[in-house]
Order: sequence, then C-alpha cells, then structure tokens
Amino acid sequence: MARVSSADKARRLIALLGRLQAGSRISLATLAAELDTTSAELATDLETLSVCGIAPYSPMELVPVLVDGDVVEVWGSIPAMRGPVRLSAAEAGALAAALAAAGFTADDPLSAKLLAASSAAFDAEELARTLRTSTAAHDSSTFEALAAGIAAHEVLAIAYQREGAAEPGVRTIEPLQLFADRGAWYLSAWCRKAGAYRTFRVDRVRGIEPTGEEFDPAERGDAALALAAFSAEGLPVARLRFSAGETFSEREWPGASVAEECADGSLLVEVPFAGTDWIARRVVARLGAVEALAPRNVRAAVAALAREELERL
Repeated sequence: MARVSSADKARRLIALLGRLQAGSRISLATLAAELDTTSAELATDLETLSVCGIAPYSPMELVPVLVDGDVVEVWGSIPAMRGPVRLSAAEAGALAAALAAAGFTADDPLSAKLLAASSAAFDAEELARTLRTSTAAHDSSTFEALAAGIAAHEVLAIAYQREGAAEPGVRTIEPLQLFADRGAWYLSAWCRKAGAYRTFRVDRVRGIEPTGEEFDPAERGDAALALAAFSAEGLPVARLRFSAGETFSEREWPGASVAEECADGSLLVEVPFAGTDWIARRVVARLGAVEALAPRNVRAAVAALAREELERL
C-alpha cells in the first residue's frame, strides 16, 4: 500500500473537519466514499482528530468525534469553528494574495471579511494594500469557466492575448490544471493548434466558448509534462535588497536565492521573473523594506506602481 504523504493527510483532515456538524451521526462508509478513502483510513483520521483541539486542550476543547461501529458521531461543536477567526499578518497576507488571484478586489465583501479577521496587531490598511498589489487580478468568471472545463473534461475555444500581440488569437484546448506561480494564475492545457502541452496565463484569456466536446486526459500521455513545460529556467533575474530584519522566503519568491548576506544585516536576493508586473507588486507590497536594484525595467515598474499606490491614498 502506498504511503500517504503528510500533506495529503493534512488536506484530508481539513476536508473531514468541514463535514463534521455538531450533533450529527454519519455512516462511516458513506463519509469514506465522499472523501475518496477507505473506512479503515477514515477511522484512523477520526482517531487523530479526536485528540486534536485548541489551547488549553481540555476535554471540552478537543474535537468531539467518535466512531461507534459503522457510525461517526459528533457530540459537540468543533473548537476551531467557535468564535471569530483571528489571522496573523502572514496568514492574512497569503489569503489576500489568493483572493486577488481569484479575481477579488480590496472592495469585495469577501475581502472585507478577511480584513476584519486580521489580528489587531496587523494594520488593515497594509493588508488592503497587499491585496491590491500582491497578485494579478482577472475576471473571476474566466477562472470559473476554466475550472468547469477541467472538471467536465470539455474542449474549450479560448481567445488568448499573447504578450506583444495586437489582437487575441483563438486556441482550441483541452484544459488540464490551474495553478498559481509568481503572482499569477496559469492554465496547463493540450493545445490542438500546437499539438503539444502549453501554459496560458489566465489574465490573458479574453473569452471562452465551450464546444460541448469531451476529451480523455489520458490520451495525451503523462499530464505532468504540462507542468514541466513551465519552468524558471531561462527567465531574466532581478536583484533585490531586503532590509535587515525583513523576512525572505523562497516560498513567497519562487526560484529565488540569497546571493549575498551583507554586513549590515541586509540580504541581496536574485529572483527569476516572467514579467515586471508580478515582481513590482511584490516589492511595493513590502512598503520600502525591499528595494529593486536591477534590472532597469524592474526598477521602473516598481517606481510606476509605487506612484500609482500613493495616488490612491
């Protein structure tokens, strides 16, 4: 039996929490089928959850779930679901970026709830600025239409605006996967015109027409090749300076590496980028704690975006 990764197990536990309603009794087999697992694995997950909770970890602060034969019983409310959500600055910033990537603006009601959920120690105005500058926005209906095509294995005709092109061109594609990278959402798909896997930026999709034709993803071979076509290799590299004490994370800056640790505590970091918009948004969101040193087009993009943000104030 293949070993389940800790990441997959964590995702399964989170999905399971969402199904546990206070006072409910659910069939173990039914719940296992819904979560695409076995009854034995689900029982193990429930046992793990039953010893999880929140501080001070008293019996009343643990997840109130037990397995009685083939029945899952939830005899109380889930501790994590009680009271208002309080997010740290890092958590709120990450969710803000995700909302922006999905097409939500700082004025959207869902974004407003996120701002309200941020911790008291975190400046809501700073979070709003992060929401505006962290990730390229696009029409949420475009994202939804692509996701629907992936789920239904439906061939789509998309109008796609290539960088530098005067007009969008039409591509007939077999959509496979949506993913986020370097501040933008991308679509991996089999392009019938190219006869190969291609990666499309979602914010450059100008129109989508479902064709009604279904496709079999397995016919094109290894779908992992679609993501393999998207790589940081060959991308231009920007050189940034992180002020002393400013956090640098490779997770937040994909493909980046520390080039030099300076005597004053600052870091010189090299970051591959596909376009100046993404890296400019990231730099501006740090409110002066990160400086773009090179190349010139990145410095210019940062300056232009900073002026735009100042005009909003």
